[in-house]
Amino acid sequence: MDCLNRNNARKQFAPLHDVESFIHGNRWKDFQPSDFFVALRNNHVVGVVGRWDQSAFKQTRVISYGKRLRWMVPAANTVQTLLGAPTFPEPGQYVPFFYMSFIAIDQDDVGVFRALLRQVYNDSVGSSFRYAMVGLHERDPLLAAMKDYSLTPFAGRLFCVCFADGEHMYRTLDGRVPYVEAATL
Repeated sequence: MDCLNRNNARKQFAPLHDVESFIHGNRWKDFQPSDFFVALRNNHVVGVVGRWDQSAFKQTRVISYGKRLRWMVPAANTVQTLLGAPTFPEPGQYVPFFYMSFIAIDQDDVGVFRALLRQVYNDSVGSSFRYAMVGLHERDPLLAAMKDYSLTPFAGRLFCVCFADGEHMYRTLDGRVPYVEAATL
């Protein structure tokens, strides 16, 4: 929790955590402490990431592909299979993925993040998962570690809306890199 909270304090919008939220599952549904991957340096936690499988309560299913993709997906799947890469799900299938969550790395050390990503990747090979969802802001220094992987980028916009009684909090916003837990969206 110390690593999560000290690093989240450096990010805009990142939550503060307490042990109880993880132990009893009362805040982060189906996330267990054993789902954390931890990097240590001199017996000190310098980075954490979580692998959060939400498939028991939240799924994404491919209903159909548009006209162009309908013809491209079979060809792409053939190539992907030859390359040993994940294939696109067939219409009607669920997309087997997990979220990389609770990302907290001291001093934004890309090497530490890269090592944690590789461990989660290696631990997930051979499982039912074919994809990982990772949410990092375009200005996040940790984004550099993602170039080691095949990516399908997605983008979103953050809006800050407040009522009159929230204006004080709105005025505290600054230029820190935002961090929003993608798994909670």
